[in-house]
Amino acid sequence: MLWSNDTGETYLAVVTCEVLNEKAMLRLTIDEQQRIAKLYVSDELWISVCSGCIVTEDVVIRKLLSKQNSYGSSVRRWINKKVRNTGQTINLKPNQK
Repeated sequence: MLWSNDTGETYLAVVTCEVLNEKAMLRLTIDEQQRIAKLYVSDELWISVCSGCIVTEDVVIRKLLSKQNSYGSSVRRWINKKVRNTGQTINLKPNQK
C-alpha cells in the first residue's frame, strides 16, 4: 500500500509501517524506507481529511506525517492500540524471504 494510487491508503501504510517497525514487528526494505522518506517531503500527494461526513480540507501528505500534527498523533495512537507485540515479524511481501 506504500505505492497505492489511493493517497489515504498510502498515508495509513506509512504510519502503520512505522508503528510496526518501532515495535520490531516489521523489517522495512531499503525500497520501503526510501519511499517513506520521500513521502515525508512530498508536495505531490494530497489527502482529503474529513470530520464525520463533511470533507473539511485537502492536506499534503507531508503535513499529515509531521510529528506535530494532532491528526497524525491520533492515528498513531489508534494503530498502537490495535497492534499487539507478539514478537513475530511481518513480511509485507509474503512470497519473498
